[in-house]
Amino acid sequence: MFATLIGAVPKKRLDTLRKLADSAQWKVVPGRSYQTAFISPPEGYKAAFFLKLPPLTAIHAHVDANDCRTEHIVIETNSDCLNYWMEGDKEFSQHMEQGKRYEVNRGLLHWAANDGDSDRIHLLLET
Repeated sequence: MFATLIGAVPKKRLDTLRKLADSAQWKVVPGRSYQTAFISPPEGYKAAFFLKLPPLTAIHAHVDANDCRTEHIVIETNSDCLNYWMEGDKEFSQHMEQGKRYEVNRGLLHWAANDGDSDRIHLLLET
């Protein structure tokens, strides 16, 4: 499994994170269709950043260094945003729900697509 649900984010906290994302200094990743905005990590985390996938864009298939634990907090999404991954020769997909927190398996070949008409914004937290 690529993303395992950890739990829900309280509405007040999600609203705070949404405001932080709205005021973030977004940077386009060269050669990619997504944007990032780094923030000061909360206590207990070594890195924190927002990742924005605009409508009709994708994140390329890749495997991350599996050298840390990564959580995704889903700030904004739509029903046409899916994460994909491979296990052996089988492809799987999963929609990550808004307001939920997930731990992801960075060691699997994975990618994401936003085929919807609104941004997909996640806060990534690394330990």
